[in-house]
Amino acid sequence: MQLERKPAFDIPPGHAVLVERGDACLVCLKAEREGKEYVHHYVVPLDPRPGTAHDMIYVDPDDVLVDCGARPAIVLEAAAEGLDAGPGDIFRTARGTFIKVIEDPKTQKMFGYVDVATGRIERRRERGLEAVYRAWRVDGLGDMGAITLDTLRAALARL
Repeated sequence: MQLERKPAFDIPPGHAVLVERGDACLVCLKAEREGKEYVHHYVVPLDPRPGTAHDMIYVDPDDVLVDCGARPAIVLEAAAEGLDAGPGDIFRTARGTFIKVIEDPKTQKMFGYVDVATGRIERRRERGLEAVYRAWRVDGLGDMGAITLDTLRAALARL
């Protein structure tokens, strides 16, 4: 595992990143939205701590994040009853698997839909829901969660 501090614009969407907030370290998914003239960069907390909820957090392209160099290993528990996805839920459609997150209140949109495989932010994706997962967790990085979150946090302390 190689953690590397990089500007947000240099980190591929879909990678796990570590974001330092005070004395807390959040494991997040790097996400991007194609704008008319440029790319907007965001992080989505995957191991929410109090006060982080399931918000999509804007980051300046030059903000330095810690790139984990791999995609997060997300484990989906049993699908929920019904097909109504709320913020923080992961859902599957024929077009992919998405996490529904809360948008920045300053935008015209209420929710964002982040493709968990690519980190791309899509327009409304709740049509044709096949399954909703309210219970999910990040087991680590890479195939089958080979790198644990505790290992990541320990490596960050040495960085």
